[in-house]
Amino acid sequence: MPETKAIEDEAKSELIGSEEEEPIIAYRRKNIRFSIGLNGGFSYANRTLESKNTASEDLFGQRERYEKQLETSHLGVQLTAEHESGFSLTSGLQFTRMVELYERNEVVEIMDTVIGVAYYSVLPNNDTVPVMGEVPHLTINTLRKRYYNKYTMLDIPLLAGFRYENNNWTIGGQAGVFANISINTEGRILMDEIEEQELKEIIKTNIGLSYYAGLSVGYLLNENIEISVSPYGRYFSKSFTKDDYGLSQKYLLVGLDARFRYWF
Repeated sequence: MPETKAIEDEAKSELIGSEEEEPIIAYRRKNIRFSIGLNGGFSYANRTLESKNTASEDLFGQRERYEKQLETSHLGVQLTAEHESGFSLTSGLQFTRMVELYERNEVVEIMDTVIGVAYYSVLPNNDTVPVMGEVPHLTINTLRKRYYNKYTMLDIPLLAGFRYENNNWTIGGQAGVFANISINTEGRILMDEIEEQELKEIIKTNIGLSYYAGLSVGYLLNENIEISVSPYGRYFSKSFTKDDYGLSQKYLLVGLDARFRYWF
C-alpha cells in the first residue's frame, strides 16, 4: 500500500508539473476574438519631388537645396477582429506627423538702379555741371531663414492580417490602406524661386489613400495581453501639393511600430 500511494503521488506530481509548464496560448480559443490596442512609433520619411513642367526645374533645385527631412512619428488606437484561423481585420484611428526643416543662410546680391549723378559736363568756362540720371546700385543682403514645417495627418487604417501563435510567441503580417480624413500644416516653403508661401496655401487638405504593409513579432504576457513590434512601409501615391503648384510631392515612410493589445 505505501508503495502504491507513492506511485500515485508521483503521477499527480507529474500531471501538475505538466499543467504548470503549459504555454499561455493553451487557453480555449473562441471562433472570433477581439482586441483593442495602442500603437506608436517612428519612421524615416523619404520624400520625392518632381517637376510638373520645365518652368519648375529651378524651384525643384531650390527646395532640394534648402529643405531636409527630420523626425516622423505616429500614435493610434486599433480595433481588431480575429478568426480562430489567424486571419484578422483591423481598423481604428491614427495621427501621423512629419517634420521638415526649411533653412536658408546665404548672401544675396541685388543689382538695380537709382537716380544720381550719371556724369559731369565741363562748360567752356571750365565749370563742371553734374548731370543726373540712372546709375547702377548694388545691394548686398545676408538672408537667414528657418522654418520647421509640420504635416499632421489623421487617418483611418483598413488592414487585413494573419497571426500565428507558437508557445507564447506570435508572428504575423498586415497589409491594406490608410484613408486620410484630414491633413493640417504649419510652416512655409517656396512658391517659386524667390517668393515664399504658407504651407496651407500649397498643400491639399486631404490626400486620399496611402498603402501599408508590415510584419510583426509579439509576445503574450498572459491570456489577454500581447506586446509586439512591427517593421513597416507606407507609401503615399498621390501628391501632397495642389494641382496649380509646380512640383509634385510624394512620400514613402519606413519605420517601426510598437503595439500593446488587450484580447477579450
